[in-house]
Amino acid sequence: MTTLLEKKDIPQVAMAFMNDVHAEEAELVNALNELIERQKNGEDLQPQIDQAMSDWVEHTEAHFERENRLMREYGFPAYAIHSEEHDRALAAVHLLQKAWTDNRDIHVLAEHVQINWPQWFQRHISTMDTVTAMFFEQSGVRNP
Repeated sequence: MTTLLEKKDIPQVAMAFMNDVHAEEAELVNALNELIERQKNGEDLQPQIDQAMSDWVEHTEAHFERENRLMREYGFPAYAIHSEEHDRALAAVHLLQKAWTDNRDIHVLAEHVQINWPQWFQRHISTMDTVTAMFFEQSGVRNP
C-alpha cells in the first residue's frame, strides 16, 4: 500500500478526539491514494474512487462541523479564522470531487491528494488545531 501519511507522523494535539479524527482522515486519504495509484497503473477503479471520495468528503464535513460547533459553544477567540480555513479546505475538496466526477482526470486528483492535501493537513494541525485543542483543554472540553 502506498501510504501518504503514517499515523505516527500526524502532529498530536491536546485533545484525544481531535487526534482520533485526524487519524481517521489520514486513513481515508491513504485508502484513496492506494486506489489512485492502482488506477494510474491501469486498473479501472472509478466506482471505488467515487466511493472513497464520498467517504472522505463526508468525514471532512463532519470533522469540520464538530470543531466549528465546539469553537462557537466555548467562545474560541479565533473562531472566524479557523472556521474560514475549514470553509476553504472543504470547498477545495468539493471542487476536487466535482472535477473528478466531471473529467475523471486521475492526475489532477493525484496532485491534490498526494501533494496539496498532506501539506495542508500537517500545517493545519500544527498551527490552528494545536492552538484550538489547547483552548478546548483549558476550557474543560471533554470527549464530545
